[in-house]
Amino acid sequence: MSKYKIYNMFSARMAETFVEEFLKEGLKYKVFRFGYETIIQNLVNLDKDIVSCEPKRKVQSMPDFLVLARNNELFFIEVKYRKNIDFKRLYEEKIKFIRRYWPETLLILITSENPKIRANYVSKINYETDLKPLNQIYPFSDEKLEKIKDYEIWLDKFFDRIIQENQ
Repeated sequence: MSKYKIYNMFSARMAETFVEEFLKEGLKYKVFRFGYETIIQNLVNLDKDIVSCEPKRKVQSMPDFLVLARNNELFFIEVKYRKNIDFKRLYEEKIKFIRRYWPETLLILITSENPKIRANYVSKINYETDLKPLNQIYPFSDEKLEKIKDYEIWLDKFFDRIIQENQ
């Protein structure tokens, strides 16, 4: 496995873990892993052998998390990591499939560019719509906004170290 592939895989898992912990610890939400790799792990191993079809695409596009907010609102979250944002590529490769099957999903993008945490509901995303800072999509109290800033500072430190080690 190439260094680049390992870096991408590690960064994607870190982004998911970061969002999961932020939601659980920072916002006190209940978070349940929901995605394809979690729910149907045995299918992942067979993926290359399965003929492309609608059920396969739907399963592959399952959001990463099912979240229960403190107000008992239930919603899906998909987490993506991109070092550099190529929005049209992200849309073509990922967003349009999630939008097709899971339109109510909140997409959270973790990136090394500021703002580090961006989001939007996939039903509202198209080629012209970029992702916005999380607090513009989902309203938070001042206390929660401070927690977001704290987490973004942690992300800065993390990305600085990873980028330095991979140059």
